[in-house]
Amino acid sequence: MNHTVILDANLLVLLVVGSTQRDYITEHKRLASYAVEEFDLLMTLLDAYSETKLIPHVLSEASNLIRYGVKDPLRSLLSARLAQIIARTSEPPLASRNATNRVEYLRLGLTDAALLTLSQTGGCLLTTDLDLYLAALGAGHASKNFFHMVR
Repeated sequence: MNHTVILDANLLVLLVVGSTQRDYITEHKRLASYAVEEFDLLMTLLDAYSETKLIPHVLSEASNLIRYGVKDPLRSLLSARLAQIIARTSEPPLASRNATNRVEYLRLGLTDAALLTLSQTGGCLLTTDLDLYLAALGAGHASKNFFHMVR
Protein backbone atom coordinates (compact mmCIF):
# COMPACT_ATOMS: atom_id res chain seq x y z
CA MET A 1 0.00 0.00 0.00
CA ASN A 2 1.12 3.57 -0.63
CA HIS A 3 2.09 5.53 2.43
CA THR A 4 0.83 8.81 0.97
CA VAL A 5 -2.74 9.83 0.21
CA ILE A 6 -3.71 12.72 -2.05
CA LEU A 7 -7.15 14.23 -1.38
CA ASP A 8 -9.52 15.95 -3.76
CA ALA A 9 -11.42 19.10 -2.76
CA ASN A 10 -14.72 17.38 -1.92
CA LEU A 11 -13.09 15.00 0.53
CA LEU A 12 -11.08 17.83 2.04
CA VAL A 13 -14.35 19.71 2.64
CA LEU A 14 -15.80 16.62 4.34
CA LEU A 15 -12.65 16.33 6.46
CA VAL A 16 -12.71 19.99 7.49
CA VAL A 17 -16.41 20.15 8.30
CA GLY A 18 -16.60 16.77 10.02
CA SER A 19 -13.50 17.32 12.12
CA THR A 20 -14.81 20.73 13.20
CA GLN A 21 -18.05 19.17 14.41
CA ARG A 22 -19.67 16.03 13.07
CA ASP A 23 -23.18 17.51 13.23
CA TYR A 24 -22.18 20.17 10.70
CA ILE A 25 -21.93 17.52 7.97
CA THR A 26 -25.70 17.23 7.60
CA GLU A 27 -26.13 21.01 7.82
CA HIS A 28 -23.46 22.10 5.33
CA LYS A 29 -24.87 22.89 1.88
CA ARG A 30 -21.86 21.41 0.01
CA LEU A 31 -22.15 18.09 1.85
CA ALA A 32 -25.75 17.20 1.04
CA SER A 33 -24.72 13.84 -0.44
CA TYR A 34 -22.71 12.79 2.64
CA ALA A 35 -23.59 11.23 5.97
CA VAL A 36 -21.68 11.21 9.24
CA GLU A 37 -20.80 7.55 8.60
CA GLU A 38 -18.95 8.58 5.46
CA PHE A 39 -16.86 10.99 7.50
CA ASP A 40 -16.03 8.08 9.82
CA LEU A 41 -14.95 6.01 6.81
CA LEU A 42 -12.80 8.87 5.55
CA MET A 43 -11.07 9.11 8.91
CA THR A 44 -10.45 5.35 8.92
CA LEU A 45 -8.99 5.53 5.42
CA LEU A 46 -6.74 8.47 6.30
CA ASP A 47 -5.44 6.61 9.35
CA ALA A 48 -4.03 3.96 7.00
CA TYR A 49 -1.64 6.50 5.46
CA SER A 50 1.38 8.11 7.05
CA GLU A 51 1.21 11.28 4.95
CA THR A 52 -1.49 13.41 3.36
CA LYS A 53 -0.60 15.61 0.40
CA LEU A 54 -2.63 18.60 -0.70
CA ILE A 55 -2.01 21.04 -3.52
CA PRO A 56 -2.82 24.77 -3.69
CA HIS A 57 -5.47 24.13 -6.35
CA VAL A 58 -7.40 21.80 -4.03
CA LEU A 59 -6.86 24.04 -1.02
CA SER A 60 -8.30 27.05 -2.84
CA GLU A 61 -11.34 25.10 -4.01
CA ALA A 62 -11.93 23.62 -0.57
CA SER A 63 -11.54 26.99 1.13
CA ASN A 64 -14.25 28.44 -1.09
CA LEU A 65 -16.52 25.41 -0.70
CA ILE A 66 -16.37 25.28 3.10
CA ARG A 67 -17.31 28.96 3.30
CA TYR A 68 -20.20 28.64 0.81
CA GLY A 69 -23.54 29.52 2.38
CA VAL A 70 -22.07 29.57 5.89
CA LYS A 71 -22.05 32.56 8.23
CA ASP A 72 -19.89 33.42 11.19
CA PRO A 73 -19.08 32.06 13.68
CA LEU A 74 -19.17 28.76 11.75
CA ARG A 75 -17.34 30.24 8.76
CA SER A 76 -14.44 31.26 10.99
CA LEU A 77 -14.42 27.89 12.77
CA LEU A 78 -14.21 26.03 9.46
CA SER A 79 -11.50 28.33 8.12
CA ALA A 80 -9.47 27.87 11.31
CA ARG A 81 -9.83 24.09 11.05
CA LEU A 82 -8.65 24.18 7.43
CA ALA A 83 -5.59 26.14 8.56
CA GLN A 84 -4.85 23.45 11.18
CA ILE A 85 -5.10 20.71 8.56
CA ILE A 86 -2.86 22.64 6.18
CA ALA A 87 -0.26 23.00 8.94
CA ARG A 88 0.07 19.23 9.32
CA THR A 89 -0.04 18.10 5.70
CA SER A 90 2.49 18.15 2.91
CA GLU A 91 2.00 20.72 0.15
CA PRO A 92 4.43 20.05 -2.68
CA PRO A 93 4.92 22.84 -5.20
CA LEU A 94 3.10 22.23 -8.45
CA ALA A 95 3.14 24.73 -11.29
CA SER A 96 -0.15 25.13 -13.11
CA ARG A 97 1.69 25.05 -16.45
CA ASN A 98 2.66 21.44 -15.71
CA ALA A 99 -0.98 20.52 -15.18
CA THR A 100 -2.15 22.31 -18.34
CA ASN A 101 0.36 20.26 -20.36
CA ARG A 102 -1.53 17.08 -19.49
CA VAL A 103 -3.90 15.72 -22.11
CA GLU A 104 -6.64 15.46 -19.44
CA TYR A 105 -6.54 19.20 -18.71
CA LEU A 106 -9.03 20.19 -21.44
CA ARG A 107 -11.53 17.57 -20.31
CA LEU A 108 -11.11 17.68 -16.52
CA GLY A 109 -9.91 21.20 -15.75
CA LEU A 110 -6.95 22.62 -13.89
CA THR A 111 -7.44 21.15 -10.41
CA ASP A 112 -7.99 17.60 -11.62
CA ALA A 113 -5.06 17.84 -14.05
CA ALA A 114 -2.91 19.09 -11.18
CA LEU A 115 -4.02 16.14 -9.02
CA LEU A 116 -3.05 13.78 -11.83
CA THR A 117 0.31 15.48 -12.12
CA LEU A 118 0.94 15.03 -8.40
CA SER A 119 -0.31 11.44 -8.37
CA GLN A 120 2.25 10.45 -11.00
CA THR A 121 4.94 11.07 -8.36
CA GLY A 122 3.48 8.43 -6.05
CA GLY A 123 0.76 8.19 -3.49
CA CYS A 124 -2.85 7.13 -3.78
CA LEU A 125 -5.35 9.63 -5.12
CA LEU A 126 -8.56 9.47 -3.07
CA THR A 127 -11.44 11.14 -4.89
CA THR A 128 -15.21 11.33 -5.23
CA ASP A 129 -14.91 12.32 -8.90
CA LEU A 130 -15.49 9.37 -11.21
CA ASP A 131 -13.86 11.03 -14.24
CA LEU A 132 -10.75 11.88 -12.22
CA TYR A 133 -10.62 8.39 -10.74
CA LEU A 134 -10.84 6.78 -14.19
CA ALA A 135 -8.24 9.17 -15.63
CA ALA A 136 -5.84 8.30 -12.80
CA LEU A 137 -6.32 4.58 -13.34
CA GLY A 138 -5.93 5.04 -17.09
CA ALA A 139 -2.61 6.82 -16.49
CA GLY A 140 -1.44 3.96 -14.28
CA HIS A 141 -1.68 5.91 -11.01
CA ALA A 142 -2.93 4.49 -7.72
CA SER A 143 -6.44 5.79 -7.13
CA LYS A 144 -9.53 4.99 -5.07
CA ASN A 145 -13.06 6.23 -5.66
CA PHE A 146 -14.49 7.05 -2.24
CA PHE A 147 -18.06 6.46 -3.37
CA HIS A 148 -17.19 2.90 -4.44
CA MET A 149 -16.35 2.20 -0.81
CA VAL A 150 -19.56 3.56 0.66
CA ARG A 151 -22.27 2.90 -1.90
